[in-house]
Amino acid sequence: MSLAPIIEAPWVILTHVAAVAVSLLLGPLQLILPKGTRAHRMMGRVWSGAMVIACLSALLILDRPMPPNLGPFSWLHLLAVFTLVLLYRAVRLARAGKIEKHRKAMLGLVLLGLGVPAVFAVAVPHRILNRTLFETQNDARPSP
Repeated sequence: MSLAPIIEAPWVILTHVAAVAVSLLLGPLQLILPKGTRAHRMMGRVWSGAMVIACLSALLILDRPMPPNLGPFSWLHLLAVFTLVLLYRAVRLARAGKIEKHRKAMLGLVLLGLGVPAVFAVAVPHRILNRTLFETQNDARPSP
């Protein structure tokens, strides 16, 4: 394991990684801790903000899209847009008092908006998180 791929990454990727890390820490906590409390609402705001930053920064990462792609964009960019729309909807549901629909939307966001991209970030060779976790400092990175 080497942190070099993350440390050497451009600012947009560092921003993305930081926002995703916050989201990955708070998401499961939000699902298991008591609901409707002040702490739940505050953590929900932080989590939502981190998700917005994660999605917006993902939209700016254009150098190595996941196939199939359309120019510099891939299905991960589409997922980021979908996640932003679902996040907006989930917040609106909570504010409207439709708590069961809010709960389902948030569960979907944690699984789809965080889980799917996380699996690909770890599993796909040559992505920064994969290189961070599985390459040693002596491994040579293939030429782009």
